[in-house]
Amino acid sequence: MNSFYHCCGIEYPVEYDEHAKRLARYRKAREKTQKDRESFFAASITGTN
Repeated sequence: MNSFYHCCGIEYPVEYDEHAKRLARYRKAREKTQKDRESFFAASITGTN
């Protein structure tokens, strides 16, 4: 497990940056929501909802 993550070319220790973890979780959840929405629209267009 890498204890550092990169932000804007700067390395931060993860354990000091809970905000970054929350941001990453939020971004992941938003991407999942976007994928679900796209697959929902694709299904409704093809009529296999």
